[in-house]
Amino acid sequence: MESVGLPCDHNVCVMLYLDFEEIPKSLVLARWTKFAKESTSGRYPGGSLYWDTQVAGCYADLVKLTKDVAEMACDQLDEYNRMVDVLNTEYNRLKD
Repeated sequence: MESVGLPCDHNVCVMLYLDFEEIPKSLVLARWTKFAKESTSGRYPGGSLYWDTQVAGCYADLVKLTKDVAEMACDQLDEYNRMVDVLNTEYNRLKD
């Protein structure tokens, strides 16, 4: 599954190759069905980030950026340590 909850292209290619006529229910998260609001009712007090597409888009951008930084920084111990310090500092700042 992709991070946003949709089947990845590899799954889709296999399903096409195997002549699937519909996507298996196990590959469809409740939030992508017509009953999405009913399945989350009462679970997320104060709303959910999944229903705000702008927030979800920002979240996806930050996840991709941090993955890219992690991939580049993990090869060099100095860069790794610097990124850990930066992320810890920002995490604590935002948490406060």
